Amino acid sequence: MKDIYIASFCHNGILGGALYFDDEKVTYRTNKLTVAPEYRNLEMSFENMVDAKIGWLFVFPTVSLSFKNGTIHKFIVFSRKSFIDRLRGRGIIAS
Repeated sequence: MKDIYIASFCHNGILGGALYFDDEKVTYRTNKLTVAPEYRNLEMSFENMVDAKIGWLFVFPTVSLSFKNGTIHKFIVFSRKSFIDRLRGRGIIAS
């Protein structure tokens, strides 16, 4: 299965990067130096995720990940269906 998804983080603009799956978390990574350090390597554990919602930003497919602490991170995700299937496989309900 694919472990890397080309994605952009929707935070103070659109920040290009990628989402990486491993056994415990999804990590968003970007190499942009103008981005705050906490968003250059954003780790999001499966145990803290409560929901994933799909949507659109203009013509781009999005996924919004919700966490137990109330935080929501929105991403433009290419190959969104595959990404959502991976989340469902980890027990994250996507609507």
